[in-house]
Amino acid sequence: MTISAIKKESAPFLKNDNNSYDQLRIKKVAPSVIYGYMRANPRPCFTPILVEEINRWFENIASQSAQEIEFVIDASDIKGIFRLG
Repeated sequence: MTISAIKKESAPFLKNDNNSYDQLRIKKVAPSVIYGYMRANPRPCFTPILVEEINRWFENIASQSAQEIEFVIDASDIKGIFRLG
């Protein structure tokens, strides 16, 4: 599968998600793999807003089970920060 085919296939999913999060960036890198990049504000830690957005994101994934997401990967979106825990 080409990169353009992956982008085309994932576009509706990204459109639904990216507009609704302030501290979470969603990127679908393959038909069955999706990343959630955490960018908490004001500092890199779990904030109530980030936790609420992660919950909404997981609910969105669960409600779209027909998309057959096999892997959900959480990562930091802040350079030099490995994790927010």
